[in-house]
Amino acid sequence: MVRALLLIKLATNGAPPGIEQILETHKGVYWISTTGGLFRFDPDAPLTASESKSADRAILKAEFISNERGALYEDHAGNLWFGSNNLYRLLEKDNKTVFEKLELSLPVNPSNSFGILAITEGQDGSLWLATSYGVVRRFMDKQVYYRIDDPRTNGLTSILQDRNGRIWVGRERGGVVIKPESLDELSLREPLTIRNLDKLAREGTDKENLNSPEKPGEILKYSDAEGVVRSHVRFLGETADGHIWISTFKDVIDFDGHTFHGYTSAQGLIEATTHLIEDASENLWLGGANGLVRLDRGGLTSYLSADGLSNANVTATNETRDKQIYVMTSDLSLSLFDGKRFQTIRPALPEHAQAIWTANAAFQDSAGEWWFLTNEKLFRFAATKDFRELARLRPRATYDSRDGLKSDQMFHLWEDSHGDLWISTRGSQPEQAGLSRWNRTTEKFYTFTEADGFPSNKWASSFAEDGNGNLWFGFYLGGLMRYAGGRFMEFTSSDGAPGGLITALHTDQQGRLWIGSSQSGLSRIDDPSAAHPRFTNFSAENGLASNNVRSITEDLFGNIYAGTARGIDRLSPDTIRIKHYSVSDGLAGDFVSTSVRDRSGALWFGTPSGLSRLVPRQDKSLTPPPVWVSGLRIAGERLPVAELGTADIPVSELEHSQNNLQIDFFGIDFSTGESLRYQYKLEGADKDWSAPTEQRTVAFANLQPGRYRFLVRAVNTEGLASDKPAIVSFRILAPIWLRWWFISLSVLLTGAFFFLLYRYRVARLREVNVALAEAKQAEENLRKANEARLVELERVRKRIATDLHDDIGSSLTRISLLSEVTQRQGRQVETATGGSLSVIAGLSRELVDSMSDIVWAINPEKDSLGDLTQRMRHFASDVFTARGIDFHVRFPESEREVRVGANLRRELFLIFKEAINNAVRHSECTESEIEFRLAPDCVFLELRDNGRGFDVQSQSRGHGLMSMRARAEGLGGKLEIVSLQGSGTTLTFVIPLGHQDGEVLVTEPRAVTSGT
Repeated sequence: MVRALLLIKLATNGAPPGIEQILETHKGVYWISTTGGLFRFDPDAPLTASESKSADRAILKAEFISNERGALYEDHAGNLWFGSNNLYRLLEKDNKTVFEKLELSLPVNPSNSFGILAITEGQDGSLWLATSYGVVRRFMDKQVYYRIDDPRTNGLTSILQDRNGRIWVGRERGGVVIKPESLDELSLREPLTIRNLDKLAREGTDKENLNSPEKPGEILKYSDAEGVVRSHVRFLGETADGHIWISTFKDVIDFDGHTFHGYTSAQGLIEATTHLIEDASENLWLGGANGLVRLDRGGLTSYLSADGLSNANVTATNETRDKQIYVMTSDLSLSLFDGKRFQTIRPALPEHAQAIWTANAAFQDSAGEWWFLTNEKLFRFAATKDFRELARLRPRATYDSRDGLKSDQMFHLWEDSHGDLWISTRGSQPEQAGLSRWNRTTEKFYTFTEADGFPSNKWASSFAEDGNGNLWFGFYLGGLMRYAGGRFMEFTSSDGAPGGLITALHTDQQGRLWIGSSQSGLSRIDDPSAAHPRFTNFSAENGLASNNVRSITEDLFGNIYAGTARGIDRLSPDTIRIKHYSVSDGLAGDFVSTSVRDRSGALWFGTPSGLSRLVPRQDKSLTPPPVWVSGLRIAGERLPVAELGTADIPVSELEHSQNNLQIDFFGIDFSTGESLRYQYKLEGADKDWSAPTEQRTVAFANLQPGRYRFLVRAVNTEGLASDKPAIVSFRILAPIWLRWWFISLSVLLTGAFFFLLYRYRVARLREVNVALAEAKQAEENLRKANEARLVELERVRKRIATDLHDDIGSSLTRISLLSEVTQRQGRQVETATGGSLSVIAGLSRELVDSMSDIVWAINPEKDSLGDLTQRMRHFASDVFTARGIDFHVRFPESEREVRVGANLRRELFLIFKEAINNAVRHSECTESEIEFRLAPDCVFLELRDNGRGFDVQSQSRGHGLMSMRARAEGLGGKLEIVSLQGSGTTLTFVIPLGHQDGEVLVTEPRAVTSGT
């Protein structure tokens, strides 16, 4: 499809001239005849400086040759001829165009000025000129002049030689065809021979067919052919298949060698076409003052109500035994094609009769009888010579369920190779679905049942017969059956059969069975007679336009045509290539519900929007579609690209910020049904071509620095890709910090930095190692000094303990003993003196006990939990036993393995003594329990008695309690007191511990001074 036209203007100083003729020579040079003169354009010539600055082709820089205007022609020898008021041969001399005049020496016609309108060349090399005087045939030294009687009212317009050597001459009213004589047959004696064209020409035999002139010198008029009567022939052309095309003011006529076929505005033609040309895909382009139109000769011709159909909704189409196409529409009207249009009647059916959806409501059998299927009966009409008699004849017979059919609602009818008819019925109840066979000999129906292997709830929607005579049935509710040897065999999806409504069955020229489904696309069985047939499936994934296939037919070349819900898909015999036809190719509607091939090979497709006809042609050698780049944006900025596209665009280096590109491209292929797709890849980023897409724009974002080549190619429906892809080459520079010299310099600087850093670090490490060695030595010296001080401290502690024990302790003991002795000896002394001695003795004993505690506390040999608990036991035993109080003690079993600091031992023991003394002095208890336990992180000391208790709030500020609380808090612990009047007292001490060198040590707190 042509999506846009590019307007190109000739570069002139004034207004652009009107184009009259363009001629391309065999050298590729273009000669353009315009209303402003003659121009020459060489596309291979180097651009001028001013042209180089323009990247588009909106202005055609053609060389102006002359003010002359006229007809251009190049003969087989490469001579260029120009006809205006004279005949000229154009020659190249010294890079200039020279007009060489050739004299014609024609008789002067005073009533008309002379001018050459068109030029062609005969098979013998003679030039044929259509002039304002008549036709001139020019040899090297002789001429034949065909004079016309009325040049003013029926002058010549164009001239053409066809492939058979005949000369076609267009006139203002019709035209003539000349069978040229050879030079020998002419026997020309004079330089100029004059003949009367009008008197030599004879009329054709009839209006429909043209008897082409066969004898040399014979001239035939074709002014009475279809569409040409009194019409102004404006242009003549011949297509590659030998058809002659004649453009007139209102229509275009195609002559196929036997018959004229006219095309008018009803087929989309524009009026006043003056030129026509054929492209490589055999499409015909027609242009004139009103525009440009393409006649798709490989497309479809559609027939609508204007062509004789009563209704555009075609439900059935087939061919009569007389090789005529008939059509049934949704209103039960029957139409017959007479070669040009349709004749339509309504058969003598009940007015209220209707056809069931998707039913083939009309069928003519091999005997010429007509069958009509309705929702209430099956109608049978006798064969007639004129189908229009069906409108008044009564049915020969009608059939319904009373005649053995399962239902009154007729669905499909089909005839096998034996002439028997197969009828499927349906209804609202499952038992009304059935299949019956009408025997032509007995004219009786036989309805198949489950006893024959036919299911009871299915109705056939499609029929076919394979090469072995087996019958195939497709069902409306899905499934497929083969009837062979009097038995039915069913194939379902588990056997590979397609799902959904089976809409069509077709046996092709190779004996393969094709199956159309409303859901699964197209399927094929290569061997229909196999016991277990294999199904090959084709769907949208394989290139079909839709999976909803509604009809199947085949052309004479073996191509399969699948009518779908989205147009027609043509599969090549090897099923490798798929071509699509749509409404853009002339199809009346996208939903193709029925199709058939007539005996001439033409294909007919019925749709709800009308009927379409396609005349398939043998595929010629395929030509890859060309492709061009049409647009380029870099970082959002549009770069100039030629209007007609460019095949190769080298782009200069891009900065790293210009790494976003958008590339537009397009391809051209005028073939029928073509919808080009595109594949691309970006070398430098991609390895393979992309999947085919219809998109004509691709964008790349955030490309990394590097060299890239963008390649794009067009792919047609045959799978043929462009020979040469269009290319865009570019390089994205790395940012400065990623370029090699910057990286090299950075590496050198970084290396130097790290080297200096390494040297500095080595020096510093050396200094640190020296400092560490010195520190280690100092630490070792300190450790040894500390050990020495500790040893000395233990020695001092031991000496102090020994001195206190041996000197002061012994002295205090002696004082205590002497006081007691003196007291005993001096009982006769006065009572006051005895009292003083008793006090001295008591204080001496208390000092001895306190001194014993001090010696025990500072003695390093007593730094164990076992010594602490042992002393606690002795003290508790002495005090409680002296007062007659029962007590129970629980201490840790492994206490001797735990070392305890001197201060801790002293504080714990003093707390313990204060608690024991308080219990003995104030509680009046008879029993007491002492529990001392060691946890991983603390020490618990708990004392309980059954004394009289006290009010904790009122007694909490007693000196003993305050002393114990202060000592506990000084060790980082706490004291909890629980006591009630008459319920005893419980004291709980919790002291935290620390771990060091495998020994459990109590964290040494600040010193606490307190008395008991």
